[in-house]
Amino acid sequence: MSEPSGIPDHLAKLAKLREEGMFCDLQISVHGRRFLAHKCVLAAASPHFMRLLTEEPNCGHFNLPRHLTPDAFSHALHFVYTGCLPDPGSMEPLALAQLHSAACYLRLPVLVKYCAQTLLAGLKPRNVLELRSQVTDFDSLVDGIDNYIVQHLAEIVDLDLDCPLPKIKVDLLVGSTETASSAAIGDLLCDWFAGTLHRLILDCRDRHRRTSDSDSSDSDTDLSDNGDADRNTVTGSGGAKEYGEAVATLGDFCQTATAQRLLAHIAGQVHLLYLTSDGSAVIDCEQQQFATAVVAAAAAVALSDSSGPEDAAAADDAKLELASHLPQLRDYIDSRRMHAKIMSNNQRSSRQLPSRVLSIIDQQPQQRAGASCLLLLARLGPSLCLMSVRQLPLAEDPLLREQCRVRRRSSAQSSVVSFHSDNSASTSGHGDHFPYMLSPRASFGAVRLDDKSEGGFKLLVAGGYNRGQCLRSCEIYCPDSGAWRPGPELAGGPRSRFSAAAVVGRTGACRVFACGGSDGVSELATVEEFDGNHWLPGPPMSRARSGCAVAELNGAVFAVGGRYGAASVRYAEWLDPRVGRWQAMPGLSEPRNECCMAAHQGQLWVAGGSDGWSGGCLASLEVWDPRVNRWDANPVTSDLMLGRGSSSDDDFVDDAEPTQSQPLSLACPRRGAAMASLGPGDLWLVGGSDGHQPALVGCENLAASAKATSASCLSASSAQLAVPRAGLGLVALGADSLLALGGFSGRVFLDSAEVLRLI
Repeated sequence: MSEPSGIPDHLAKLAKLREEGMFCDLQISVHGRRFLAHKCVLAAASPHFMRLLTEEPNCGHFNLPRHLTPDAFSHALHFVYTGCLPDPGSMEPLALAQLHSAACYLRLPVLVKYCAQTLLAGLKPRNVLELRSQVTDFDSLVDGIDNYIVQHLAEIVDLDLDCPLPKIKVDLLVGSTETASSAAIGDLLCDWFAGTLHRLILDCRDRHRRTSDSDSSDSDTDLSDNGDADRNTVTGSGGAKEYGEAVATLGDFCQTATAQRLLAHIAGQVHLLYLTSDGSAVIDCEQQQFATAVVAAAAAVALSDSSGPEDAAAADDAKLELASHLPQLRDYIDSRRMHAKIMSNNQRSSRQLPSRVLSIIDQQPQQRAGASCLLLLARLGPSLCLMSVRQLPLAEDPLLREQCRVRRRSSAQSSVVSFHSDNSASTSGHGDHFPYMLSPRASFGAVRLDDKSEGGFKLLVAGGYNRGQCLRSCEIYCPDSGAWRPGPELAGGPRSRFSAAAVVGRTGACRVFACGGSDGVSELATVEEFDGNHWLPGPPMSRARSGCAVAELNGAVFAVGGRYGAASVRYAEWLDPRVGRWQAMPGLSEPRNECCMAAHQGQLWVAGGSDGWSGGCLASLEVWDPRVNRWDANPVTSDLMLGRGSSSDDDFVDDAEPTQSQPLSLACPRRGAAMASLGPGDLWLVGGSDGHQPALVGCENLAASAKATSASCLSASSAQLAVPRAGLGLVALGADSLLALGGFSGRVFLDSAEVLRLI
């Protein structure tokens, strides 16, 4: 250390008193080496010691964190007593970096600035990474070193250094044909790995604290490394506040050494992540059993695509192999999509560790099995790393999809599988052909459009979701052409988990009302009205909800049940299209989500559903009659319900004698089913899930079963779907036939249809 000529004599004497141990009232330990000092001097020079001594005025011994070295603290202590700065050539760059860390910890701004300027002036490609590993605070020095690394990265990477940058390898499954930008992908991966690193640091801290607590009784220190050192840790002068708060909580375990060790652990494996189609989140897939097969197949597709047309057969085989694994992957993605978005939003809002992409190095299409590879330089917490990102697209090829359809059709007995009923010799139409929809979808709106003015009908399906992606597309089936055609898209954006109902007006024109649902993030209260040509905004419901049941009765639209957040609701309301306003009506007797409802014989029947986010499926029924304006939670079957003749207003009274005294229930609990009425004796409940099986094939004719049995439980019908379906659409084709559309089979989303024809 050089001593300025103008240094006051009393400071020199004060430093000599400390060296001789005279009048010292404080002892400081750094890695076992002890230093004597005076409390008043340290409190006056260092805000850090001022706080410690204010909190513990009678404490005579402090331990400093492990990331500080004894030599660096010795130089800092000499500066505190004398004000002398080290000579630029008297210290090696590594020792100067360690002194910078000590100065940041003790909050000595003059020494911090001097060390930073000296280090930046002497940076070289061969020593810059080692110096960067010693820096623990986010200030101008870190930014300066990082900028130097960015500018000289090619030269640094070519050097065979003892302290290389850790490289994180990522296989990124891309679920959309519109690939996100490199910068957006980098930001998402930085957020994801910063969150992973933060969780590892927390685990490490907790393990260390549990170990230290068992030995705390043997410690003679007033401040331990993992106790008060945690709360005494401070940040640099110009860094990220969020990181400072994290350091104050995590202590020295959030310092560079531990972060780099954990980062090396992260870099020791290849990470499999899925990029959602909207580019808003990534989902971890590496622990799944199908991960290896999906990566191998996707890499084979990328390699075959890059090999050119001469190996077209191999390319097709690779694509078909990938297609065979996609249903399992997408089922998992669907189950994790909402959680991933919540986690991504939390990471971005809290920013527990600062992270950002410093540089997009290069696009390397020839590396790692022919797939496009993105190389990024990123900052995760206090450390730098490289990210090698191999992008594996999973977008469906329309030609490949058609090939898969041909294979399915050739393996089936008919081009479209039909309902069949073993106990009905009069059932016909087995094997009736019905064309595939243009897109697989589940939990969508499906209605029949009757146009009395034209004397015909059409079928309309809209919205829903396909592999977790909410849809806004619409399809219309015309019997004359015998094919589906695209219809106008929903005006309000993507919508799933909703129901729709058709209302025929006085002029004979048919209008469709799509009510509630979800846009993939939150529940909706909006209503859209289809006038035959366009989707228009309709009167919004009183409450936002998804999974509600919707039906038309006497020219009015009714919406019951559903879910808001994690809770199922029992709320019910109705809309008179002529008035354009929703009105409340008596609520259901119990909350129901994903229930189904149909108008039957002048009443509304509601069946099944779920009573909560993870609650069990329901087997109960409820019936509402407009003449008494109440829901019967224990419905008894009157002659009117069973279709044994008509009843006038005078015939239907509250004290009418029921045909049976026991409440009705379904043959098995189910949610996500569909229900439709064909006439007095036919009220069909089709498909759904019982909570154990993701999709069911069972069907129940509620009216016929109730009419034929006196038991409280409806008898199970032998009619079954050929393909399990949950979240399906069900419409009446005529007086004797029903059509089941789309849904989820438990493995894949469906675009097929099944016909039930009754004579």
